Amino acid sequence: MLDRWASWSIVALVALSFGRVMGNGIAPTDDRATIFMNPRMNNPDHAPELVGDAGLGWYWKHGDLALYVPVTYTIWFVLARLTWIKTPDESGMHLDPHIFHAVSLLLHIGNTLLVYRLLRKLLRFRQVDSAWPALAGALVYGLHPLQVEPVAWTSGMKDLLYCGFSLGAILAYLRAVQPLKTNSDAAWKRWGSYVVGIVLMVAGILCKPTAMVVPLLLLILDRLILRRQIFKVVLGVIPYIIADVPLMIVAKIVQPGIGVPIPVLWQRPIVAGASLAFYLGKLVMPIHMGFDYSLRPIEMVQKPVFWWLACIPLILGIILLLLRNRRLWLLIGALISVTALLPVLGFNAFHFQFFSTVADHYMVLAMLGPAIAVAGLLSTGGGKPKPITVGIMAVILLMLAGKSFRQLRHWRTEEAVLWQMVAVSPDSAMGNNGIGDFAQVRGDLKEAEARFKSTKVNPLYFNGSENLAHLYAREGKPKDAIAAYHDLLVIANRFPVMVRPDYRDMPTKLAMEAIQAGHSRDVLVYMLEIARMWFVKNFESWLGGSSVKYLPTRNTVPVLPAMLPHQS
Repeated sequence: MLDRWASWSIVALVALSFGRVMGNGIAPTDDRATIFMNPRMNNPDHAPELVGDAGLGWYWKHGDLALYVPVTYTIWFVLARLTWIKTPDESGMHLDPHIFHAVSLLLHIGNTLLVYRLLRKLLRFRQVDSAWPALAGALVYGLHPLQVEPVAWTSGMKDLLYCGFSLGAILAYLRAVQPLKTNSDAAWKRWGSYVVGIVLMVAGILCKPTAMVVPLLLLILDRLILRRQIFKVVLGVIPYIIADVPLMIVAKIVQPGIGVPIPVLWQRPIVAGASLAFYLGKLVMPIHMGFDYSLRPIEMVQKPVFWWLACIPLILGIILLLLRNRRLWLLIGALISVTALLPVLGFNAFHFQFFSTVADHYMVLAMLGPAIAVAGLLSTGGGKPKPITVGIMAVILLMLAGKSFRQLRHWRTEEAVLWQMVAVSPDSAMGNNGIGDFAQVRGDLKEAEARFKSTKVNPLYFNGSENLAHLYAREGKPKDAIAAYHDLLVIANRFPVMVRPDYRDMPTKLAMEAIQAGHSRDVLVYMLEIARMWFVKNFESWLGGSSVKYLPTRNTVPVLPAMLPHQS
């Protein structure tokens, strides 16, 4: 009876907890760049083109914002075309964000249902046929506040997509390798499921490269739950790895991590351990949640507290190993979570580390681990529901649902997201810069100036100094504008030469802004700066060549975009 209603219960509870997302607007973190003001989607002359380099075709040939995710862009393009509004809103948007949010909600519900089916299958392998443990584990997955970010952040749809394809790949693989029920089981069906699993995994990687962890997840589940011989397990996973490797190479080419300051090799396990401790804390106590936690790896290893935090996952891992005979499901859940997080734990560089090495949306697939652990714990004694256990789980699930419902209010508008960032992490350069932009639009120039200045706490965040220079130019403060410009050059010089942004033409832009703002007399200051920059550019050898502090070497072709990429 419970199995019959379990799926409908999941749909209803997740929809009630996350349904308010459909009334939210866009977020300030990538949503405009990736979708809503993307000139290939939000072209005022025509609806998005599904073919050709002027539209979707470009994303199958190129990476964007340091990610190669053509399947995600294909889905975004289809949604953009279906929701195209001929008359744009006041900001020039032709696309309706509410439709995108509705699709994200449906994807999250679908993922939760897949987790339920997966848990049912895993429990049946261990001779547990009760639906109750699988339902409880799936609801922990679906209602936890860590899922709010990928659902509410429109650009986070790629996380929901790769997670869904990954879960489908796992289910298909398990169906292919599960013990034969009868001698009449058709071999072609098993091989068909096996191939479908590979195709789903590849589709997941093309939604987001993090899906490359699927072969490792299969290895864990196959060995520890199905308990097949290690030789058969490795043989079964090898084709998945072969399909994985070329796309891993493409992902690394598109996102090489050049310019991201990361610790030396021996210190990276400290970053990984501290990151795991952070996620464990958010899992147990989902409070103070925001988009940018400002935990940059190079700064983490300089603080003793993170070295101590890194010991927590190690100690817990040792305890779980010692208890593996009695609490194997806890060990399996932990292994699944850690494996799903491997690409973003800090062992290798990725672009979001310009801001933080941890983020809520990285947990979207890793939440399968806690779901497995909960289902395994509740499956003892045949998995029959006991009133006290059901009562405790009901309270926990209601608390998680309530927290997720409340957390969604911080994603109502772009400004709400920014204020929550700063509330959680006052040093968030991304958050302070965005708040400064809104203050400037309102005419609160003092607030804007203070916010732009506060971004300097992040030594590689040049957007705040750039905005500060433009603000001073419009205010008629040319000396302050040039000083901010020099700060910008210092920041740019911290990047490796091959990705260093070139701001040599910025004084000309500042002069034009001064004229437009009615400060024509300020142009002389900018002209003198232009002349100085021209002299340095053409006679840098007279000044000591490489000793010129502010400028990239001549013939350098900068590849960094005007804005630091947020996506990862």
